[in-house]
Amino acid sequence: GDPALEAVKMIEDMKARGSNPRYWQIYWEDMLSDRHHRRYPPSMIGRAPLELNEAEQARLKSYWDRAEAYAKLARKELPQEKLALGAFANFTEEFLRRGFPKGLLDAISLEATAYRTQPERPPDTENVQALYFIQEWKKKYGYQDLDTIMVESLFRGTAPGYLSERDQANYYVRDFLHGLAYGVKLFGMSAMITDVSNDYYRSSWGNVGLCHRAPEPSPKESYVAYATMTDVLDQARYQGYIGTGSTSLYALHFTARDGENVYTVWTTRGKRPAALQLEGGTNTVVIDAMHRQILAPGGSLVAGESPVYVKTRA
Repeated sequence: GDPALEAVKMIEDMKARGSNPRYWQIYWEDMLSDRHHRRYPPSMIGRAPLELNEAEQARLKSYWDRAEAYAKLARKELPQEKLALGAFANFTEEFLRRGFPKGLLDAISLEATAYRTQPERPPDTENVQALYFIQEWKKKYGYQDLDTIMVESLFRGTAPGYLSERDQANYYVRDFLHGLAYGVKLFGMSAMITDVSNDYYRSSWGNVGLCHRAPEPSPKESYVAYATMTDVLDQARYQGYIGTGSTSLYALHFTARDGENVYTVWTTRGKRPAALQLEGGTNTVVIDAMHRQILAPGGSLVAGESPVYVKTRA
């Protein structure tokens, strides 16, 4: 259809829905083709971009024209609203590489499913580490000033054949910790409060809740682990990655709202003893995934697949 007419319809829809969203997502689950979507991003391995065929070029032009018409009209009629462009990673890069007007945007978004894969798995177009692509493209193409958000992402199911409840809890929290380290401002439609109560439960998306499904939506382990993370890191600011000398031991540094340091520590597999070398204080508490707290003299702890939080003034 006519991009200008479609833009008018979209603006009318925004006005009818009201100013509730933090961002308006321009596209959703869109791609140029299956072969384009599933290819490992050539720019990440020093190769030339995929040469688009005629059908892909036509789709990209259609997407571009609609996005530009809509964003320009939104800036004119609803300048207070925030707009996000993105969908699947390779789709997004085509806009950034070709210089879509960044003044029309407030955020770059990412959809990534995750499912059963480890959060620390090397980047691909389906996991949380695809945020690495977004981070690098923002720098490469000059979009550093835009926010990064996630939309319809991070689904960790617990139906038979998927993950155990413990693995779901561990993977979810580690997903979000990685996302915070990448600077994600909003995790939209990530995880789910409860599993669904119909046959959709058996899909890859219906059993991803933090609670079980009706008639008794009791908490899973992920509910408590998520609550612990959001309590300990409420209003905290990410400061950086702590080198551990290991590719399987992770440590991230946050500053809590009360000014204390929080170090989140975990391993990708198994358990191992660890100790933080601290300066300027000795009062150290380790908070585990279930929010149990123990004193940790000298910053000593046991790191495992469930992230723990070391809180200290040191």
